[in-house]
Amino acid sequence: MGERKELTKGDNDVNRAFRIGLFLSSYTPVAIMIFLNDMKEFSLEQVGITLHKNTVFWSVLTGVFILSLLMLVLWLVRMDRNAGNQIKLYENYDIKNNDGEVLSYFVTFVIPILSLKVDSAPSIVMNVMIIVLVGIYFVQNNVLHFNPLLLLAGYHIYSDSADHIIISRCDKYTIKNKGLKADQFGSSNIFYIKKPKP
Repeated sequence: MGERKELTKGDNDVNRAFRIGLFLSSYTPVAIMIFLNDMKEFSLEQVGITLHKNTVFWSVLTGVFILSLLMLVLWLVRMDRNAGNQIKLYENYDIKNNDGEVLSYFVTFVIPILSLKVDSAPSIVMNVMIIVLVGIYFVQNNVLHFNPLLLLAGYHIYSDSADHIIISRCDKYTIKNKGLKADQFGSSNIFYIKKPKP
């Protein structure tokens, strides 16, 4: 992909709090599944019953996910704007699609968490411990691309022989055939390819 910016320990562009927010946003579909799993039927009455099982839990969860989703949107908007303004971009040679790995990551942790019982404190604590352990790995290794919401939003996740991560709405063949170049996000190992205008 060519020479890239050197990684720094104190990455100011992708700080720790921001990475935690991006990690939490990846669990938004799980939270929705937990809510649906706790309902006996689709009705407004059942929605109210489910919410009242643990009002504090659902209120905190809603606030956290709204904030984390805003961080995800800001991250994507920032990458898109930066890619449009950068003069120095990087060529992509040998890339492979990693969409399947993102889904595998999601499925691996969604099954145990779906067993969460919102009216049981031990069940909540156990699942929070799982999320914290996964989150430590996520944040320390800067794997922001392991987010199923990116796939739902129409993005593809690629990697190359140098273990760079490339995020783009373009498919693999469009990137290769049009020789599209990527912009590095901050000093991370994540690159973004802006979709060309038709």
